Amino acid sequence: MKIDINNKIRQLCKERRISLKELAEGINITQTGLQGILKNNSTSLDKLIEIVEFFKVPVGTFFDEPEAPIGNGVNMTATGNNNKQSVALNDCHHKVALLEKEIEGLKKEIEGKDKIIGLLERSK
Repeated sequence: MKIDINNKIRQLCKERRISLKELAEGINITQTGLQGILKNNSTSLDKLIEIVEFFKVPVGTFFDEPEAPIGNGVNMTATGNNNKQSVALNDCHHKVALLEKEIEGLKKEIEGKDKIIGLLERSK
């Protein structure tokens, strides 16, 4: 499985009319840092996740086989800062699902606290 960060980032920026400067700011790196990612066509897994979240696209967008089944055990290698991480895609999908459930629970908790705050403000 091949990752294609450079072309996909440029394509997404063009489609959404987002400058590379805006993307760099959106993922909290310098323009020089983003240029390094594009030049080397690689990044850390954490930064890839930030890019995916910025564009609101599936992680598979950055792979040459985005339609691969989740449970196939294929690993990808993400490099950055002279280190390598190997992560199974199905592990990533599982972690994302767990985090999405946690986010939903936190949203409900916030809604409940907002209601309590509203009641307390009205009782003043």
